[in-house]
Order: sequence, then structure tokens, then C-alpha cells
Amino acid sequence: MDHPLVGEAVVIAREDQPGEKRLAAYYTAIEAANASEEIADAEQLRGHIAARLPEYMVPATFTLLEAMPLTGTGKLDRRALPAPRCSSSLQYRPPVTPKEATVCALFAEVLGLQQVGMDDDFFALGGHSLTVMQLLSRVREELGCELSWQTFCMKLSPAAVANYIGSHLLSLEPAPSAVPAWNRESTLLFPLSSSQKRVWFIHELDPDETAYRFAATISFRGPLDTAALQRALNLIVERHEILRTTFEVIDGEPLQHIHPFESFSIRRQNVPGSPDAASNSKLQDIIQEEITAAFRLDQLPLIRWTLLQFDAQEHMLVQVEHHLIHDGWSFNLFLSELTKAYAYYVGASGSSEHSNNGGDCTE
Repeated sequence: MDHPLVGEAVVIAREDQPGEKRLAAYYTAIEAANASEEIADAEQLRGHIAARLPEYMVPATFTLLEAMPLTGTGKLDRRALPAPRCSSSLQYRPPVTPKEATVCALFAEVLGLQQVGMDDDFFALGGHSLTVMQLLSRVREELGCELSWQTFCMKLSPAAVANYIGSHLLSLEPAPSAVPAWNRESTLLFPLSSSQKRVWFIHELDPDETAYRFAATISFRGPLDTAALQRALNLIVERHEILRTTFEVIDGEPLQHIHPFESFSIRRQNVPGSPDAASNSKLQDIIQEEITAAFRLDQLPLIRWTLLQFDAQEHMLVQVEHHLIHDGWSFNLFLSELTKAYAYYVGASGSSEHSNNGGDCTE
């Protein structure tokens, strides 16, 4: 961390809340020559880094330490680094003007809080890259002002955002009538979105971590037409390019590589006992193995399906995928398509129920 007021610094990926992995920075201050010298705070450091690095590499939290914890051999003891605080230590200051009230309400909305004060720090309250993007979108919709990631990282409180909006209201141009389509004949390589870049970067820090994997089960009761289920899954993969996309690094830049559709077969496995995961240790082991099995981002598939059969009337489809291509928010859309496609191929409506099971479900 190249900053004149910072001594030592380290950035790690933490998952203090299940399913919410984020970058956390720890730093020490340089030894002050006198008591009046400035000490770098989180807002100052975040703005300093945001001006030099892409947003997906900007830590969500900054924690000042007196000294870095060390092991007996003198190396950094990462396990001894404290959990970042996710609450404001400032006294609550309420909004006064309607604009301030709107900004505070938007902060509270995206953070899932009852109340946010004018001086509260967005990241100290638990914000992260996805909630930043939601907030910037809501500010544009409600207040007609464009805020960039870099600008927001230097104005993290409702007071700072409200003051910025007061002097930077934009006359927004109407959106174009149509978004130009990509030329599929010229390239199958595409840039990552900002949220994808952050997930990719954290994956590169620790490829074996399971925080950015989503797992779910879909239970089928009654006779199952496995051929119809297979055709339905193939149809979905053919329809959605992201489900046949890998991620490659070219000239130091991660890019999405869309592959042509190829028919595939789902894995099948017989499982003794009940389909109730709470009472079936064998089923628990199978699901855990599916979740922990590694993904290679540059190799297909980045979504896996395994069909478990308990008896002729009980089946379970286990789905595990990497967050770079899919997430919990999209699962209901997937389930709707699967139900319709399966019913179409089987020639009648099917009966299924689903449940999230372990793994990393997104916010």
C-alpha cells in the first residue's frame, strides 16, 4: 500500500458472514514525529487506492493495527488478524433536508438496516462491492445523479454523498432505443463485469475456497423421466451462453470465453436410505463432496449436475456452480425454465420442490 502515512500493510480475503467474502486490508501507521501528525484513516486510504486500482481490487474494510501479529518464526500470523468492525462508532446524526433523508434511506435499503446516520461509513456498516453497485444505481434512479465507484470511495457517508449530489446533478440523456448486439462472428471473448472481476480476483487469491460456489438440490417425487430431465438441462445450457463460458487471462486481463454448445450427460448415482439430508449421512457426504470439488475457471464445466436416485419414486438433482456464471438470485429463473422444459419434454406437468443446501448462496 504505497501511502506516505502507512508503514506495513496486508490484504486478505475474509468470509466473516457466510456467503459474503470480501477483501480486508490491515495496516500500521508510520511512527509519528510528534502527536499532532496525521494518521491515515479508512476513507483516505480507500480513496487513495481507488484512484490507482480497478474497483474489484479495492478492499472493503481497512483496519489500523498497532503492529502486525507474527508467528513464532517471525512471519505474519494471518489467523490472528482481527475481524473488521461492521458497525458505526459515530453518534447518530439524523438527516435534515429531504435530499439527505433520501440518501440515508437508500443507504439503509441496500445495507438492509433500519437506520443510517448522516456520518456513518458505508463499508463500516457491512457494505461491499455488490451493494455499492446497487446504491449507485438507486442514487441514479431516485436523485438523477451519476456517481462513479472512484468518487463514491472518497464519499462514503450519506452527508458526503448528499453534498456531492447538490453540486453535481446531471441532466441525464435518454437511453438509446436499442443496445447494439455483440458481433458473435468476430469474437467469442468478452470483458468481465465489475462484480465478476471481484469474484475472479478473490478466486485467484485462494482457488480452493468454496465461498463463491452456489449449491442447491431439486427433489423429484414420483416417477421421473430421466431422459426428459436430461433434454431439459441440455436446452438450458444451449440457451444460456454463460453456462458454457470459461475465464481466461490474456495479456494480464481476465476475459470470458463463450464455447459452442455440446450435448452432455448428467452424472447419476444410487444412494441408499432416505432423501432427507438431515438424517442420511451418505447423502450429506455426497453433497459436501460436490460442493468442495474444485473448479478450473479456464475449463468447462463451471456448473455441475448429479442425479441421485433413492428408489423408483425419489430422486434428487444436486446442482453446484461457480458464482462467476450464476448465483442464488438467478436460481429461481433457472428453476422456472427447468420446470417448463421438463414438462414440455415429458408431455405433462411435473411435481418438484427445491431447497438451498450448503455452499455459497449470493446476497
